[in-house]
Amino acid sequence: MTNTQPEPDSMPELTFQRYGNSALVLHSGGCLISLLLISWVYINSLPFNTLSYFLLSISVCSVIYGAIFLTLNKRLDRLILAIFIWAIIFRCIGQFSGPFLEDDPYRYLWDAFVFTHHGTPFGILPSDYFSDNSLPENIDNILDHVSYPDTPTIYGPFSQWIFYLAYQIQPGSLLSLKLILLVFDVTCLYVLFRLLPGKWFLLFAWNPLLIKEFSFSVHHDIIAISLIVIALYACKYKRYLLVAFCLGLAVACKLLAVVLVPFIMRFLGIKPLTVFAITVTAMYLPFILMGGETELKGLFAFLQGWEFNSSVYALIATWFGHAAASKISLILIGLGLLIVYRITIKNPADYEANANTPRGDWAIGVVLLFSSVVNPWYVCWLLPFAVFYSHTWPWIATLVMPLSYVVGLNIDGSNLPAYNHPAWVRPVIYTSILLAICFDIFKHHKSAKP
Repeated sequence: MTNTQPEPDSMPELTFQRYGNSALVLHSGGCLISLLLISWVYINSLPFNTLSYFLLSISVCSVIYGAIFLTLNKRLDRLILAIFIWAIIFRCIGQFSGPFLEDDPYRYLWDAFVFTHHGTPFGILPSDYFSDNSLPENIDNILDHVSYPDTPTIYGPFSQWIFYLAYQIQPGSLLSLKLILLVFDVTCLYVLFRLLPGKWFLLFAWNPLLIKEFSFSVHHDIIAISLIVIALYACKYKRYLLVAFCLGLAVACKLLAVVLVPFIMRFLGIKPLTVFAITVTAMYLPFILMGGETELKGLFAFLQGWEFNSSVYALIATWFGHAAASKISLILIGLGLLIVYRITIKNPADYEANANTPRGDWAIGVVLLFSSVVNPWYVCWLLPFAVFYSHTWPWIATLVMPLSYVVGLNIDGSNLPAYNHPAWVRPVIYTSILLAICFDIFKHHKSAKP
């Protein structure tokens, strides 16, 4: 899908009233959303209150989805610049907030400190510094907030270079890191602004989960997602070496991106594959030569010892135990990806017919279906592909997945363990997504009938 405008004489007649109503809804919604996001920043500066947080979150989502619902069937191409500007405003507001319900950003800052002083962030545990009294005060405060201090870092080399860059701008500053991530976020928006018609761009740019997870909670996944979006844009215009370079960086940022490589690069030829291999090697080799370690050790420990918000994995673990569930889930992920690969990309003609946009949402969906950990921001990986297909389930996933934050740690007076859900949470999340998938299947079969 491209954001090309039809010629004036072929453009459908558009009354001022209809256009004006859409503009009024968008701008009124943008103002109200901005006020609610400012309130979000304010309550995040106060001691955490479960009721206030979730009520405000529901308000933000209601206004955003209300504005999307009221305008989705309207012609929005003439308002796409306004949608873009409001999306940037929402993200800029997030720069004034600390991390929401997250401690991952403190690990980014800690890794940057270790990288700066040791030449590598790998192979050194945060717990090794617990008895070090020479740490600067701000770094010592960051160390206090690092979770799982006995686990090696799980973040890839390109991510580490971004963290390092933020540290060089201002050591231990969350704001410098947030501003760099904002550049990636806005770049992602701009590329999709060039690719998409108004309604699909609105769905992505104003998505509340994207805004919350990347602008407020400071998750680094936006780096890899923006690189994937650039790769899709370059693929459309047959700049295959750029595709390979961006995918190589995305893989070096977060290994989840590796599942997309066969889908995007299958028909690109030997030169792009060589560029991809060189890029990944250039990212990893210096750290391997220096200490022999990468993020794989931390990832292995993380996946072996941690379960959160999973679906199929949780059922398998209940029946066979976690050790067996890990092996079975890996097999199921491999089989699922193979099936998706075979049924979605059969020949180059199909690839071209899809505007060079593979079913990356299905590939990522398979991984999340069988994964032991499904954090809310993981579903954001679906959206760069979902915007090219008129399916409901990825958007429903972004709507219901924030319910996974309802855990013992965030419920006042709860007796639940810190990261355990009430019994109703996962059934609501995954039943909602399953119903959306059923709706998409029904809609597809209905449209396929002569």
